[in-house]
Amino acid sequence: MPAGYRTRRPHLGRRTPEWALRTGGRGMYRTAVMCAKGHVFWRTWVVGASLTTIRLGPRRIGWCRAGRHVSVLRRADTGRLTAEQRAALYGDG
Repeated sequence: MPAGYRTRRPHLGRRTPEWALRTGGRGMYRTAVMCAKGHVFWRTWVVGASLTTIRLGPRRIGWCRAGRHVSVLRRADTGRLTAEQRAALYGDG
């Protein structure tokens, strides 16, 4: 075996998305997401991977939590949201 090779790798299989968020994992972001119908909500967006969605380039097919339906999701640009979408996202009265 090469020098420095480890036969036991206890870290594999135990790291979850929650672990990565707690420890500042790279490529995982809590981001605003918009569905095709215009619903806006927060979601954990993993760059380069999809844990609960089907990737289609920059968009994904997944569950819209706000509208309770399956839809095409994309990251929302918070600067271009309407007042209603911003209120739904940030919980403003």
